[in-house]
Amino acid sequence: MRIDFDYTYRNSDELYDGDSRISNTPDLETTFHRYTINAAYLINEQWALNTSIPFLNGERKENGQADTKINGLGDIGVSAFWNPFNDPDHKLNGLTFQGGLTLPTGDERDQALTGLINPEVFQLGTGTYQLNLGLSYNKTIGDWNYRWNVNLSTPLDESDQGFDPASIYTASFVAQKSITDDLSLQLGTAVTYGDDDEFQGEKVVTAFTSISLKTGLTWRISPTVDASTSVVIPVYQDVSGVQLGAGPVLSVGLGYSF
Repeated sequence: MRIDFDYTYRNSDELYDGDSRISNTPDLETTFHRYTINAAYLINEQWALNTSIPFLNGERKENGQADTKINGLGDIGVSAFWNPFNDPDHKLNGLTFQGGLTLPTGDERDQALTGLINPEVFQLGTGTYQLNLGLSYNKTIGDWNYRWNVNLSTPLDESDQGFDPASIYTASFVAQKSITDDLSLQLGTAVTYGDDDEFQGEKVVTAFTSISLKTGLTWRISPTVDASTSVVIPVYQDVSGVQLGAGPVLSVGLGYSF
């Protein structure tokens, strides 16, 4: 059993038209604080379960004035991981399949869109169930451990208010190396694509493609406790219409295994 407590911070204040950064004359800005409790349980050598419980605090500003604030429980995620080739001598030993659901536990606004100059979706939850599927492959070569991931998150229906969140596709790669017996370094990159959301049958301008770089450190405090920190920096963004580009993400975490 393992429990992780994570905090992430993101501030976004750069406006994009397609893949070009433009002047943010409306002075749009969003700030998110996310606190997440993750619980993982290893059933046996092939199966593991995970639950993710997020709490969000966010603020959206337009013309320098806060027009929307959110605070509370977000959408809880539950998932299962299956490693069918757990024999250490098997060529596909590092292959893992993931499946799960994001539950509509976060509050949904009566009106999903907010803002006058550039309306966008800003709420705690989507109001609908989402299917999450993933595939990962892990391999150690020399002093480095490498992990490749592909993930899909797609809604199963629209919400009671008529909100239909976009499908999100992500491919990522992380390389990890021990610096000392208790300190390890992570370097990674991710490519993410999202469709346009829909609200009451009308498309919302939210589609995007992004490429980001990640660097992080993990410190083993004791055999059962570790701490981590990371920074994710977007290096390329291409959006539909005019949108705020996603800003850098700072994360810190504390994990306990028992």
